[in-house]
Amino acid sequence: MTDSYLGFSLGGFAIAVVAVAIGAVAGLSLVPVAGSFLGVLVGGIVAGLVTEKRPLLEAGVAGSLASLGIVMAGGVIGNGATAGVAALGAVAPTTLLISVALSFAVGAFGAHFGDDLREGLTAPVDTSPSRGRDSVTQSSTATESAVGRDRDEPVDRDSLEDDTEHLERASTRSREDIELERE
Repeated sequence: MTDSYLGFSLGGFAIAVVAVAIGAVAGLSLVPVAGSFLGVLVGGIVAGLVTEKRPLLEAGVAGSLASLGIVMAGGVIGNGATAGVAALGAVAPTTLLISVALSFAVGAFGAHFGDDLREGLTAPVDTSPSRGRDSVTQSSTATESAVGRDRDEPVDRDSLEDDTEHLERASTRSREDIELERE
């Protein structure tokens, strides 16, 4: 998104507004009381999944606008735009402020979650250096040499002790590597 100014992307905002608005309307139609907040959360997650940069501010503002839009829609239906503005004035200012702030927080949290989910789904999976091919190959080779003998073949005690020592050293190295990684 090349149209960013001070961390606010207009393209990301457009995506967030569409996703959050659809989510808020769908959520409100499915769950009557708190559905708009659930829809804002889902819309924020979608906005976070779709945009490349973390759209926290964009989704938060879109959530606040969706909250105001829902309050206004109650007055607009059947009465006109002036009744929608009057509906905003009919709500206590503290209640309206809490609703707008909560919608901002839910939208931003959804965008954060969606962005983290996208990063987790698209990031390559790394193998830890302590569990590389060398340690697995060494321990499996020692195990195969100890286990792969024929039952009728006489057992060489020195060879078994060498294999056992090799396995113990490999497992000790693995434990030490794990302990070093934890620190």
